[in-house]
Amino acid sequence: MKRFHSALCLAYGSTLAAREEFFGTHTPQGGFSCCSAAIHFLSRQKRFNIICRRARRFDRYYRQYARAYLKYCEAELLPRAAETMHTALERSAPWSCARAVLAYRVTLVRGDILSLYTEGREEHLPPRLTLRRAETWDRRTGFLLPLTAFFSPKTAVKKRLVRAARETAREQMETGTAAYYPNYGALLRRAFSSRSFYLADDGLHWFYPMYSVAPAAEGIVDFSLPYGEAGPLLPA
Repeated sequence: MKRFHSALCLAYGSTLAAREEFFGTHTPQGGFSCCSAAIHFLSRQKRFNIICRRARRFDRYYRQYARAYLKYCEAELLPRAAETMHTALERSAPWSCARAVLAYRVTLVRGDILSLYTEGREEHLPPRLTLRRAETWDRRTGFLLPLTAFFSPKTAVKKRLVRAARETAREQMETGTAAYYPNYGALLRRAFSSRSFYLADDGLHWFYPMYSVAPAAEGIVDFSLPYGEAGPLLPA
């Protein structure tokens, strides 16, 4: 359990570092005259409070996520790790210490947009599993942006992305660069989630959980569309 907790603390600390970088509360420093000191102070204090509210919202979101992940580790992973250890001891077999690591990756920072994803990786705990979730934030307001924010109004977003995913999967199957379940076409539609997306320099990415559309060897299946009139809108 200590290992689970340590991994979470490290990952959460890194996320807080990202919060400080992108929602930083520092203000430019410089001289000002005595007669304008009060106005300057009040203006700076107001800006500070607004930024703090955004930072607290960001902080609270990932604090709750880290706590939920820790509960998952304690309730689900720890008993499995203990069972694996006891089985290895009974059989005098080698045993590797189980680990759960929660980490993050910032994929795009542009204008008022911050996009990132977090991954919880389970090691030495069959079955092999990596859990991913992604968020795209409006740094100006401190709120999450929905997938539809990056498409023109009235766009059938799910239909557009599922069709693109099917085309890519078919090409990958034909060239032998990836493997999918036989009914991958239907699975790509059923397992689609409008929350499973992030932005990057090369376009909009959306992904599917492990085992949902392809064997474990494929991991988390990730598709993308470049920005442009025919695809997602390029963030300002």
